[in-house]
This record gives sequence, structure tokens and C-alpha cells, in this order.
Amino acid sequence: MGDRRFEDERLRLQYSRWPTHRPAVRILWEQLVQPVALHQTEVDLLHAMAFAGPLVTPCPFVVTIYDLSFYHYPEAFRPWNRWYLSIFTAL
Repeated sequence: MGDRRFEDERLRLQYSRWPTHRPAVRILWEQLVQPVALHQTEVDLLHAMAFAGPLVTPCPFVVTIYDLSFYHYPEAFRPWNRWYLSIFTAL
């Protein structure tokens, strides 16, 4: 996932074939598939760019939290999505 313009020998981007634009699919991929892929590719660092990262990783990771709209405007989110974001951004 990422922009191929920024790839070089020091930065290797991985792309998913899963339709991760769908929240439920993204969560499954993030929590089940991504940790295995991280282990297989011997990643040094994961930058999780969408509020949450996998619970279990073989490497250190950094999470970017852009805003807390799910907290301030809960009515704008589906209950399960709001729950997921609330729990995983707190970790």
C-alpha cells in the first residue's frame, strides 16, 4: 500500500490484493494477514497510516492518528467502526 514513486532499495512497499477500502475487509487484513506478511518479508518498521495497527507484529510500529472525529462526532460512524477506532487508537 503506498505510492510507487517513493520506492527505492531502502524502502520496499507492499501492496494488498484485498479490497481494503471496505472497513470490515481492512480490519481482517490488518489483524490477520498483515502480521504474517510482515514476518515473511522481515520488515524493520511498520507505519500504520490509518488510526490502528495490528495487535501482534514481528516488528516495531508507529500509528498515525489524523483526528478524533469518531470520538467527537460518534453519530457519523457505524457503531462497530466507532468501537474499533476507539479501542485500537487507545492501544
